[in-house]
Amino acid sequence: MKYSKNSFIYYIAFILLATLRLCISSNIINFPLAFNYSIIILVAVLFILKILLDNHNLTEYLILLVLIIFFIYIYMITKNLDFMISLLAIVAIKNINIRMIVKLDIAIKLIFLFTHGSIYLINYLLNYDAISNLIIFSSKGASHALYFSNPNTVGAIVLLLVLDFLFLKKNINKKHLVWGFLALIVSYLICRSRTPFFIYIIFIGLQFIKNIKITNFLGKYSYLFLGLITFIIINYLDSTNHILLLINKFFSNRIVYSIAAYQHYGLAILPSSAANNFLENFIIDNFYTRCFINYSVIVFLLIGIIGLKIPKKGFKLEKDIFIIICIYLFFEAVAINIGFALPLLIMGDIVLYRKNYKEVIE
Repeated sequence: MKYSKNSFIYYIAFILLATLRLCISSNIINFPLAFNYSIIILVAVLFILKILLDNHNLTEYLILLVLIIFFIYIYMITKNLDFMISLLAIVAIKNINIRMIVKLDIAIKLIFLFTHGSIYLINYLLNYDAISNLIIFSSKGASHALYFSNPNTVGAIVLLLVLDFLFLKKNINKKHLVWGFLALIVSYLICRSRTPFFIYIIFIGLQFIKNIKITNFLGKYSYLFLGLITFIIINYLDSTNHILLLINKFFSNRIVYSIAAYQHYGLAILPSSAANNFLENFIIDNFYTRCFINYSVIVFLLIGIIGLKIPKKGFKLEKDIFIIICIYLFFEAVAINIGFALPLLIMGDIVLYRKNYKEVIE
């Protein structure tokens, strides 16, 4: 296929975005807040420029204009640039070689993982006192963040790298799955982050589902179903319930935090600024909760349309990746951020520009 002449705009925007995402998560690279905002605004401008320069008919331009205005409105209310950028990245993906984006993502993540891991290992061996206060000890053992902001960040990066590598394979075999499994085991031994390991186990299980109808059903409804489950939990369950408290321990207090946030702020039909300060001071890792109290029900449904529009034929691997990222969003809201995670971008590309996508893959 002929890729867009404006592809370089998208590639530059993505490189800046993916690099900035990891820089913000780094304890080694610390840019001033004003610099970070300047880069993210530049990325937004580049994505919007790419959208406007693409070939669209009048109706498409009008729809895109409405979407861009709505995305900017979301930022103005929620003060969340990351989420707005992710939505722009999906819309701007037209005529872009998605495999090139995945390769760029792999390169950037590997560079950060290797440099941070190497510096951490050198200090661990030669200057232990310098990093001793960075090690988190718990019943699971010692957790190492490798100079990233959180041990969970390390686990997430490894999981997303594994998914990137598998995406580039035309046919996944057992050997590929085993290598991914080993990578996640090593990751767990270092950072003690359970969620990425469990998510990958689910992914392996999906590879044994050969019935395309089951895959299609899960692909279409996993996001909406998990959103509904989240809504039931935060709206109808009491945070003092003993059974819920036992389950909550397994989810590292995520459920109780979500219930407390929802009980205080309620349901946001439109983007709401009410929960902005709460989200800055408390960890609400469940993306669905963030949608219900901050981004809005409209945004939740807008993303849900991506799942509903997944084509019935083909794209088995992409659907499996999308399914597990929907599950991952129950635990880690950061997985929605394009530049840090790519599954939503990959599926958005299929839904919005699926013919082009098939030509790229084939």
